[in-house]
Amino acid sequence: MSNDLGDIKGSVKRLRERVSSGTFIKAVGKGTVRDIETLIEYYELTKSCVMLTQDEAKSLYNLYVASEGRIKKLLEGFLETMITIKSRDFAAIYPFMPSDVKELLKPLLSSNTDEGIKEVLGNVLSNLNLLGSVLLNIAKREPGDVNGCVKGNCHSTGSC
Repeated sequence: MSNDLGDIKGSVKRLRERVSSGTFIKAVGKGTVRDIETLIEYYELTKSCVMLTQDEAKSLYNLYVASEGRIKKLLEGFLETMITIKSRDFAAIYPFMPSDVKELLKPLLSSNTDEGIKEVLGNVLSNLNLLGSVLLNIAKREPGDVNGCVKGNCHSTGSC
């Protein structure tokens, strides 16, 4: 049996034609036709979705957790160094930074540098945490669950 996408599309097309034939319905029965229609609908719902095995999803999540920890440590060290060693230089170059970078680093200008560092880390890592949540949800999903898929495509959450 071939798993070539062209073969699968051809099989689905032929089955679609057959389930509308009265003689086919008589030959296999209405229950079998409903089962075939259910499988065709499932195929249509999921054909554009990326499917991951449970192990692949768990592996991606574990990789995310390890990476997120390393990024957090790197950012913490960088921000602490920037504040303590080069505080005057940082204040001098801050006005010339790109606006999105200035917005992220603005809390470092406060008098409480520890709180400033925590706030910057929280802001930067919040996007990563969204990714982690999506990966964790995928890793916890039951096999065959197409929740989040819509006919012909997937939601932007990557939940397929």
